[in-house]
Amino acid sequence: TLNTDPNDRWRNTSAWRSFLNLPSSNSNSNHANRHGPLSRTQQPITDPVVWLDYHRNLKSQLHSARLQLTKRDQASSAQAQHECSAEAKKHLIKASSMITALDSGLKALANGTWGREKLGDGEMRRRRDLISAAQKEREGLENLGNAMAAKNALDGAIAHATKGDKDKLLAANGDENNASRRPVAGKGRVLGKETDRTRALDNQGVLQLQQQLMREQDEDVDVLAQAVARQKKIGMEIQEELIVQKDLLGLLDEDVDRVQGKMDVARKRIGKIS
Repeated sequence: TLNTDPNDRWRNTSAWRSFLNLPSSNSNSNHANRHGPLSRTQQPITDPVVWLDYHRNLKSQLHSARLQLTKRDQASSAQAQHECSAEAKKHLIKASSMITALDSGLKALANGTWGREKLGDGEMRRRRDLISAAQKEREGLENLGNAMAAKNALDGAIAHATKGDKDKLLAANGDENNASRRPVAGKGRVLGKETDRTRALDNQGVLQLQQQLMREQDEDVDVLAQAVARQKKIGMEIQEELIVQKDLLGLLDEDVDRVQGKMDVARKRIGKIS
């Protein structure tokens, strides 16, 4: 498009500037020469063309940050990842300051301050959308960089786990499993992970406990089924009430139409009388 084309000769034509409701090109060129399109001073951007140039530079900063994050994801060494992260952060900081400057400049252009003509409403909305899109892109890139840093920290923590620690963990798990499988003297059964309720019971007691738990579960299912049946009944009653209300609204609509017809006839008669 013309706004992103590096050649600005078409943007300086009278037809293009008249379409965007921009001031004349002579005043813009004088202001651009004084401040420059990429001025790093704290002076607000008061020229519409300089504002667009500044926005193009903002897009360039965001694109550079995205490239650095891509290189960081593909880098194999920790030093290369750190360098790419630093470059991406530098571009994002520049982009943040540029978004603030663009927003301040747009407010000045909207108020017609600094002795300049106001921009059209459509152009103001378009530029606000550009600022909003750039802000969302910057936040997305920043979140992506933070996610990459967190992932690397987690990978580093896992990598520092020594083989000895893993062997100790596996050995401890093995001892625990073997202890749980040892038979208890006098019981005649292989125990799994016992609970307080089953530890003092024999095989017959465990069977009775299991049957009791199953009966309790069946009772809970019956209670749940009753609750679902009540909800179904309530839903059906609501549906019937809605049907009645719909019929009443239909009758009301017919009454309104009939009264409206009578009022129309009365108006015609009054018009003839007057």
